[in-house]
Amino acid sequence: MTENTYYHEGASGPPLQQGDLVLTPIARLELEAGPDDAWKELAPSRYSVPPRDDLAGYGVRTGYAIAMLITHDCHLDREFLRRYEELRKAGKTKDESTREAESDPNLDRFLSVAPLVPLDSFHAEPDAIRRNEVLGLFYVPPREQVGIFEGAVDLTQRSTVERHLVIDRIAVLTEPTRTALRYAVARVDALRTPAIGFELEAAIGKRILSVRPAEQMGGLVVLELSDGSELELVLKPAPVGGGATRTEVPQRVR
Repeated sequence: MTENTYYHEGASGPPLQQGDLVLTPIARLELEAGPDDAWKELAPSRYSVPPRDDLAGYGVRTGYAIAMLITHDCHLDREFLRRYEELRKAGKTKDESTREAESDPNLDRFLSVAPLVPLDSFHAEPDAIRRNEVLGLFYVPPREQVGIFEGAVDLTQRSTVERHLVIDRIAVLTEPTRTALRYAVARVDALRTPAIGFELEAAIGKRILSVRPAEQMGGLVVLELSDGSELELVLKPAPVGGGATRTEVPQRVR
């Protein structure tokens, strides 16, 4: 993936969406300070929590860093949409319902983010990371004009942060890149393999030669099969109803 195909050009309005690169706090709990790693640069502050009763103390490493929003779009505004529908059923207009639901700071407070780590911090071959062949990593090309360095999002080290702690949305991904991210998340969370499993090959009766992100809206991945044909896997998200979207977004959107 190159910068031109990876990032969405131009202003992108709200709401926040999966794959956004944001400036946000990140945190990691650790028993004790270990050897130098990327987190000491990404999150340089470390706080100690003393032991209590028979429970060991631990440290919290934290700081502001560039991170990718990992929470799926369907979960980002679930409580907001539920409240919106309640207000609509109570007779309020769409605009009134949106404003009232959006003004409640307790709805959908928490997001999952994964830090962007410099490419040279990993033991894996850089070219393998760039090709998204390393399980648990998602490559990010540099975008110097907004301060994004070449690296990879570490999908194995995620932080839960409050939505209102997100300082800035730095970059938005194109739809094909967001699709590739979903596939990378599925690989590390569920499939635990960099390739589609043998079960799928057995189901379709053909060997899978390669996998690439789908280009069409709603597509997940395209499987290139041994007989020269292709099979596209598509997403069928559950309906969210209401059609409402948030109007607010972190203040310094670029």
